[in-house]
Amino acid sequence: MDISAQSQTALARIATRPDKGVTFTDLRKLDSDGDLHISAQEATQLGIAAEDINALNQAYRQSPFYDANEVAFDPKGGSALAEAKGKEFDNIWREVRDAEHQPRTAQTPDQLRNNLKLDAAWTGRPQLKAMVEHLQARGQSSPDTLTWLEAISKRHGKDTTEAICSELLNYARQGKSVTGIDKKAVLSDALHDIAWPSDIAQANKGTCAATALQMKLALERPRQYVQNLTQLAQGQTVSTPSGARMAPNNTWKGDEHDPRSTSGRIMQNAIMNLGGQGLLWDSKYDSKSDPDNGLNRGEQEAALRKLFGNNNYVNESSGLITSKADLLAYVEDEFARGRSVSISFKNHAVLAVGIDKSKNPAEVIMNSWGRQYAMTLDEFKTHVLAVRTLDDSGYDNKKTVAGRKTILGDQ
Repeated sequence: MDISAQSQTALARIATRPDKGVTFTDLRKLDSDGDLHISAQEATQLGIAAEDINALNQAYRQSPFYDANEVAFDPKGGSALAEAKGKEFDNIWREVRDAEHQPRTAQTPDQLRNNLKLDAAWTGRPQLKAMVEHLQARGQSSPDTLTWLEAISKRHGKDTTEAICSELLNYARQGKSVTGIDKKAVLSDALHDIAWPSDIAQANKGTCAATALQMKLALERPRQYVQNLTQLAQGQTVSTPSGARMAPNNTWKGDEHDPRSTSGRIMQNAIMNLGGQGLLWDSKYDSKSDPDNGLNRGEQEAALRKLFGNNNYVNESSGLITSKADLLAYVEDEFARGRSVSISFKNHAVLAVGIDKSKNPAEVIMNSWGRQYAMTLDEFKTHVLAVRTLDDSGYDNKKTVAGRKTILGDQ
């Protein structure tokens, strides 16, 4: 492949492993806006000649090491996920929801109060009222934060919402300040993550498995999520329900190419280390170097058990004993019991959150890349490799309601 001297110099400069050339890990770090491709504008800013972008695209996508989840140069500005035809599941699933495009239903505090059918004194909701006043005093009372509070209250109810607001207000007022961590960002990110877990994104980091567990925790255990996030944000080690210790991992600090939210950086990095804890040695994740090897299935199972304090979580993989139809059955059983599921495809992990039987054919719904996607049951069975579900007493064969959409979290 012939490329200009200008581009050769630029590529040599961004290669972190010169003996291997420019890897996809290197390219991911250059995706400054986290949209999973490097546009012509981004490439030009790196010093790569415009006339070389097509040749680079072709060379990388013909490589046996290329995977559709990775970032590639893209002269047209389209998504690498959408353009990677024939690459596992990325040309199969369809985007069904992007929370960022949803309407803001509470434009003002009064509208939030009216939407929740509360009186002028916010009777019975002192912590929610205090949270709104706190946001107003600090210029954070936006349609975003108010809409998140409405979503949290409607999904999780009065008591949980009051507890979440109390925890966050305590952190905002009395929590330890840590250099490089914006307390206002932690507070707003926490509300965002619990209201719209599907919008949590790994961006350009190889933390898909940790992101799936971050979403699951925000969706199913919002109070624990807030406690874990605010403790880590204060530089404190978290004692998980299993007794395992989850320490802060702030290797993201100073990384100009990390577009993740503050909560994403804090939670995903800590979960990566949690899953990598071993009997003889621990695997330490560094999001600056962002090695290609994320959490393997065993490490994902270990992190899940520790975060949720339940050793009955097991990793089920398709093979001689367990069919892909079995994996789908286990996933549906989890949905019927009100639980989301950490799923493995080839080189990628997602959080499955529901099944839509109102459609023909029925579809499985999944959170990934900060959005919700769907694929048919047959497509799911084709591409699923492993699932991590609870081994309940009796048979794990519960079914969701026929003809209806069963979905957990934001929808």
